[in-house]
Amino acid sequence: MSDAKNENQNPILEGLMERRTVFLEGEINSDSITDVGSRLLELQIRSTDPINLVINSGGGSLYAARQLCDQMKVMMTAPVRGIAFGECGSSATFVMLHCSSRVASPYSRFLIHSGNLGEIDMPIGRTSSKVAEQLLADIKATEDVVIQLYVDHLTPKEWEKKEVSADDKKLFVQSLIDRGDQRFNEWLSAEEAVKVGMIESVVSGKLDIF
Repeated sequence: MSDAKNENQNPILEGLMERRTVFLEGEINSDSITDVGSRLLELQIRSTDPINLVINSGGGSLYAARQLCDQMKVMMTAPVRGIAFGECGSSATFVMLHCSSRVASPYSRFLIHSGNLGEIDMPIGRTSSKVAEQLLADIKATEDVVIQLYVDHLTPKEWEKKEVSADDKKLFVQSLIDRGDQRFNEWLSAEEAVKVGMIESVVSGKLDIF
């Protein structure tokens, strides 16, 4: 019985959990967020000591990402350190920005863009113009949510030095989104991510996980 149980355990994942470290990798969706969220809650139950959340994801569902953001913000008291290790793009940046501290490995890269709006219903029985109007309204509402999230959580050093108006902050965020929306997706380097306030620093030595 115990042998079967041991065979089903992943020694790497178990070792990481012992070191209070969770990986968010690949596409962000309801399944991946449920798994990551469960691991974070398990560590929260064990103690309120800091947790490492290693992010290597190009993004995915906006709604799933925001669910994890809510969990960290509303339910958890253990501080979560976001560590970008590889890619941190699209909705993965929302998760990063909800971490209590944020760092990246030197060759990590970040993508801030308008994303893709999924989960849109096309009701039967409505005229094409009404459907188009609703679609545009949904897109605008999602854009507003995305822009406001970045405005609320990005921490560029320029914003600390002087008082910046809400309109100027939105223009700054829009410029980052416009860059990310280029044909070949203009990713930010780790150093650029520090400048725009996505992360606080680039790791120069060894992480204190092991």
